[in-house]
Amino acid sequence: MTNSDVLIIGAGPVGMTMALELARYGVKVRIVDQAAHRTDLSKALIVGSRTLELMDRAGIADKMVAAGYKVEAAHLSAAEQTIGRLTFDGVQSAYRFALMLPQSETERILEESLAKIGIKVDREVELLNFNDNGNTVVATLRHANGTEETTEAAWLIGCDGAHSTVRQQLGKEFMGTTSPIDWVLADVHLEGVPRIPEIHAIWHTDGVLVTFPIEAARYRIIADAGTVPDGEAQLPQPTLHDIQNILDKRYPGGVRATDAVWLSAFRISERKVADYRAGRVFLGGEYRHARRLQSGVEAGATDALARTGNVAAVTDSMGHASAQTTMIYQHQGLEQLRAAINERNNENNREQEKLLGQKLGQSDNADAVGEAASA
Repeated sequence: MTNSDVLIIGAGPVGMTMALELARYGVKVRIVDQAAHRTDLSKALIVGSRTLELMDRAGIADKMVAAGYKVEAAHLSAAEQTIGRLTFDGVQSAYRFALMLPQSETERILEESLAKIGIKVDREVELLNFNDNGNTVVATLRHANGTEETTEAAWLIGCDGAHSTVRQQLGKEFMGTTSPIDWVLADVHLEGVPRIPEIHAIWHTDGVLVTFPIEAARYRIIADAGTVPDGEAQLPQPTLHDIQNILDKRYPGGVRATDAVWLSAFRISERKVADYRAGRVFLGGEYRHARRLQSGVEAGATDALARTGNVAAVTDSMGHASAQTTMIYQHQGLEQLRAAINERNNENNREQEKLLGQKLGQSDNADAVGEAASA
């Protein structure tokens, strides 16, 4: 007798989306997370049209839109001159915009939606180990007070991030590369910036600067800090003074940054596992294909919504699922990854990047900012 049909490890956007969708199909779900609270950081910010369409199926798209900020275009400039403006008018969707929604808000909406259908996230619960016996998965969990619990589920899904315990215990390598370009990120309030619903990408001789409006006078800023030699340590966390220096050099018109909400430094990774399943254990989320800073919700949650139906459709009260279904899970993951790559390499988009790079002499940065800022 199993305690649940599916045990989900990790209650970020991917894990909670997976739980919400499986519950919609009538699957008995338990979801646990080692953290005491959901994140209070903005982290993954951009939610695109397709994700909102899928979230509408789950009944939460309207809540997300109400909590976010609609961006209608991207403005590209260099040397204080406009080089292009791209709009979402041609998107074939009811959601013809990019939604700026901090991950903290996404997680709030998901957790509240789970609570309304009787699913509580078990927090401060750590996965120690698990054993797939062929019929069920038996997992050992440790609670905040140090007590250990043994629980049994028909299936286990790991959504516990890039440093996943599930992935590591399965022995699956996180293959890929990390870009040698350092980037800085800041969620700050800006004074002296016209408030319009547009992303602004600025090419400068020192590097790229991109601003994303979040709410009121609050913005996400990303800027590249240059290419570093192999083996050199990542930049330390920037200060508000560092961000102001970048704005002074790259942003025209005397903009002032105040009231920092989040400051960080990072490098962009392109990584994935070779396959997403081992017996009764599945992988979902960022460690399946970590690609760029903004993709946690966009790639991971879309991934979860796209394939839970296949697992749920053949998982009965005894937790049985066919080999065909698990093959579908993996096949769709690979197909989705290929589709994402194909979309990114769309001929028209690549031509635009190439022309911008030729004009500015910074084609490497043009490619890199697409990685860091696109969702």
